Amino acid sequence: MTWLIREPGCAMRQATLDLWNGLNIKPESVLVYNSNTLIKEGVKNGLGVAVFSKLAICPEIHSRQLIVSPFKDRDRFRPFFLLRKDKQFKSNLHERLWNFIRDLDENPNASC
Repeated sequence: MTWLIREPGCAMRQATLDLWNGLNIKPESVLVYNSNTLIKEGVKNGLGVAVFSKLAICPEIHSRQLIVSPFKDRDRFRPFFLLRKDKQFKSNLHERLWNFIRDLDENPNASC
């Protein structure tokens, strides 16, 4: 199977390489792209498979353009941190987005 991955220096590339190492995958065919959009389009057009974060592919999941196969591999968990300045005006939209992201974090099985 062909894998579609990001260019050197990209965090998603490193996550994919870590996954391969952890699962002892040695791909025979790899295509390298410089954007997530190009990789998603490549997968949609049948060029291969790729690893993505859940939020990066929400529109494609909802429209059923991509099929997702989730996997649990806690050894390769990448922590992310949501940051904001404490003493700053926060609009209603800002607060709704903040709470939406926090709710996703609290419920990893939540849909997009």
